[in-house]
Amino acid sequence: MEPSFLPDRLLLNCKHLVQLAHGKHGLGSLPKQLWDSGYVVTLSCMSDTWAILSANNAAFKFMVASWITVPIFLILVWAWTWWMLIGAVAGAAIALWLNAKQRDYWMFLSTICLGMEILATDFCGWGKAYPALRDRARELLQEDSAHSKTTLLDYYLPNRANIASEQLRAFAPPETLSRINANS
Repeated sequence: MEPSFLPDRLLLNCKHLVQLAHGKHGLGSLPKQLWDSGYVVTLSCMSDTWAILSANNAAFKFMVASWITVPIFLILVWAWTWWMLIGAVAGAAIALWLNAKQRDYWMFLSTICLGMEILATDFCGWGKAYPALRDRARELLQEDSAHSKTTLLDYYLPNRANIASEQLRAFAPPETLSRINANS
């Protein structure tokens, strides 16, 4: 089961929520939250997300190495020649670029986990619209229907009980929307 198993509309909705939340507040504790909630185990079970986790790990290591090179080049500027300043600037630029890549990776992984959580909990009718995918998401998240995990739903939509039904309709799967419009 790969992230491509999630319906495109659900992924777009989740991506919008994740970008909205992290565009305002930054990543904050998202990596820790994904780790502590056990999502890393789920993500490592899928080859696409495993590749992202590996790339994220590599980006972190190279970012740390780039930041270490900056003071080394600054010392060489002082001790040797001002041309070493180019190395310090390049090291800082690479570190900043890798930081942006890491941010994108964490947001993608969060989007996948949020999509699986929405399927598993049948939020806005996604589980009913895609029962086989709901069952697979529950299996990957290691949950049963009585004890569904809502860690990311609680984070991205903390007051979802108070959200207007018109706004929830916009988040619903297309199949549910067509049934609602047919009944109207």
